[in-house]
Amino acid sequence: EFMEENVPVTDVKWRLQAAMLFAMLMDCDLNTWQGRRDTAQYTALWFGTWRVGHVATANRKKNTHLLEWRHLLFWPNRRVQEVQRVFVLLDSTKTRKKGGGKKFWTTLERVDDADGGLLCCPARAMALWYETAYDGDSSAPVFTAGPRSALHKQAAQTRTEFHKVLRERLQLSLHRLDIDPRSFDVKKVAGVSFRKGGLSELGRTGIGINRLAEHADHASLESTRAYTSDTVEERSANTSRMASRMSEHYRDARGLSTAESTEIQTARLDAAQSWASV
Repeated sequence: EFMEENVPVTDVKWRLQAAMLFAMLMDCDLNTWQGRRDTAQYTALWFGTWRVGHVATANRKKNTHLLEWRHLLFWPNRRVQEVQRVFVLLDSTKTRKKGGGKKFWTTLERVDDADGGLLCCPARAMALWYETAYDGDSSAPVFTAGPRSALHKQAAQTRTEFHKVLRERLQLSLHRLDIDPRSFDVKKVAGVSFRKGGLSELGRTGIGINRLAEHADHASLESTRAYTSDTVEERSANTSRMASRMSEHYRDARGLSTAESTEIQTARLDAAQSWASV
């Protein structure tokens, strides 16, 4: 309640926490077309920290950065159980000035050693989606609003369509996180939330800021610093870390050796116990 009353209201989109990602993925039915599509694009967006423009278009008449099937290379093959890595050719986006709008390669790695199985593996999820949706047209967008019918080719999904499904899935999955749907504004979550969540998680692993900036396709380190900052909980824990060092600094300030400091602490403890027994 304190946070709600004292934190200014802004239109900044929230980052998608890992728990929220898993909650949604657990509700994705891999026996359905949409479940396979959303598992593939959600894991790619979060682990790859892609911008949403690679999976959903703002304007169907101008699909500048949309990912197409010819931009994917599966290694060593496309079989779901055997794929180890998916190489992805992305259009450089607006923030990478040095790239000059050129394409660049990135990868999605197979994940075997984490809970969640296929749900936590962007490489296998993409291979499963390829097996489901690819119809031989290598220039078609990877992610569409619906399956291709025998009569017409399905157009790329728009960002409006992407966000509608995303927010519906998140709303339905909140019960897994013990969150009251009435107290959570799903409109605060958008395509960029995957990127924010993935980069924040990667930043907490201790990866160097230069590598984080490269992974994020940032033009400058200033854009990256937002993902290396501590959370409120981490800042609170920093107090304990700093306090654990204070006794050492106290000894230095008093000019005491470790042995002398220990003797003093023992004497103080004995005195405290003596007073307690009176």
